[in-house]
Amino acid sequence: FLVLFFAAGLPQKLGGKKYHGSDYLITSLVPIASDVLNTPGVNVGYDGANVDLTAIDRVCPIYILQSRGLVGYWEYNTSCGRALNKSGADEQGAKAFRNAVVRLIAHNPSRFLLTRINPFLAAVDAPFKISLPTADLSAEIPDDQARYIMKCMAAFTASPLSMRLIESKPRAAAEMAVLAVTGPYKKLWSGYALNFIAFMTILLADAYIVIRGIVQLIKKNAKNLGFTLLCGLMLGELALVLLTMPDSRPAYLMPFFYTSCVISAFYIGVNRAAKKQPK
Repeated sequence: FLVLFFAAGLPQKLGGKKYHGSDYLITSLVPIASDVLNTPGVNVGYDGANVDLTAIDRVCPIYILQSRGLVGYWEYNTSCGRALNKSGADEQGAKAFRNAVVRLIAHNPSRFLLTRINPFLAAVDAPFKISLPTADLSAEIPDDQARYIMKCMAAFTASPLSMRLIESKPRAAAEMAVLAVTGPYKKLWSGYALNFIAFMTILLADAYIVIRGIVQLIKKNAKNLGFTLLCGLMLGELALVLLTMPDSRPAYLMPFFYTSCVISAFYIGVNRAAKKQPK
């Protein structure tokens, strides 16, 4: 099962290395920092906050993160003549940025956790979302900043990397093939929240296996200890993913989902076979 889990996450890991390089952690932290900074009442008055905000601002100006989020980070990088996901920060600057975001989260734990809810709901195609307070992003942008953002957008459109991603024929062919198969069923899955139901069913199955395994251990029955440990590992992995995933793409949750499906199927099979054995 562990091999299956790591194999399921391998394509994402290889893709991150290819398209993000050593800056993947920065790219993944940018949306989180943007969400926390945009939360009304965010605590930026703690000891050392000025140092942290300066470290963040050196990688990407904070007003861009607040007004444009990850897209603003991409725009800023391309305007500086870099690839989309290349911050240009040296190792010391990258480390300072990562530590600054972690400290910002540590001083705003409740706001951070609130910003994690809707990305999860969107990733599992939930038919609802939680209404959360967010900063007003509809305010007019000063003319100099507006010109800057338009310049960045022009640079982004002309970026060789972005154009390669957009115009990649193998990628486009693969996407069209997937859409041709899944397209007719998208309305069915979304309309009846089947993605959400399937994910929550597997999540509850993992939780049931862990709770039942703990109860059995208390009764000195270690029959399902392996399944209990595996499902506990999967739930821990899911928690880490939910805390760190930068956006709401379902791909972040797929290693958990598919691996848990296999574990649950084996759990049912093994326990049904055990019941049929003569005592």
